[in-house]
Amino acid sequence: MENKAIPAILDEEAHQRFESLFREHGWQADHRFSGGYVEHVWANARPLIEAFAGPLGSKRVLEFGCNYGASAIVLSHLGAVVTAVDVDANFLQIAQANAARFGDQTIVFQQVPESGALPFADASFDLITCISVLEYVKPSLLVARLRDFDRLLKPGGTLLIMGTSSRLAPRELHSRRWLVNYLPRWVDDWTGQAMQRGVAPWLVARAFPNYADLVRADGGRRFIAAKRDAGATPAKLVALTVLSFLAQAIGTSVGSLLPSFFFALRKPD
Repeated sequence: MENKAIPAILDEEAHQRFESLFREHGWQADHRFSGGYVEHVWANARPLIEAFAGPLGSKRVLEFGCNYGASAIVLSHLGAVVTAVDVDANFLQIAQANAARFGDQTIVFQQVPESGALPFADASFDLITCISVLEYVKPSLLVARLRDFDRLLKPGGTLLIMGTSSRLAPRELHSRRWLVNYLPRWVDDWTGQAMQRGVAPWLVARAFPNYADLVRADGGRRFIAAKRDAGATPAKLVALTVLSFLAQAIGTSVGSLLPSFFFALRKPD
């Protein structure tokens, strides 16, 4: 059953453990993207999830790149049966403590290798979510990982790729560096510094040629309505409306043109 109330901390002992794990790594436990990440996902990502994935009750969901577990917690809170994976054992330890402090013992957290196929059977999931994670996948592994998503998703299932830094943006979303997205990879070898870059949205779109683009399907109206529910300012909503007309004119979706791009893709039945 879906729960419309924001998740609340129910286990004080688990909460203390969660904060202790952050301190052990020298990280801030009270930052918006650590201790406050569940609330952030609830406010900003949940409206988009609900708009494009529909009711989640009993749906099997794969959260790829779960980080501290915030998205997995929200998905589970909305009724999904969640498997959350990450390559980093430290993140998974924190994610488990995070889920425990919200009283959720149902999420399956699993470490997966950086390379190689994801260890799940074909057509295992109704929904796959990737939130701010594909930009951290090695470029040489990205296409194989996208193929994995296609293999794991059930016919008629939905793939949500959200908050992903775009190679189109003049300023990289996470590092905040200007123009780094436009530099070729060989520059890293020349400088001796591996620079963070976004993901090319067209590369993602090409990996799922037969999927329905749910954002493009209605000219971006559902996407903009979800952004309104997430608290977007009137000025931003106007900008999204204008951008959606441009996207339709060039045969793409408004989500693909954003500095932090968004895809909602439905697999054919």
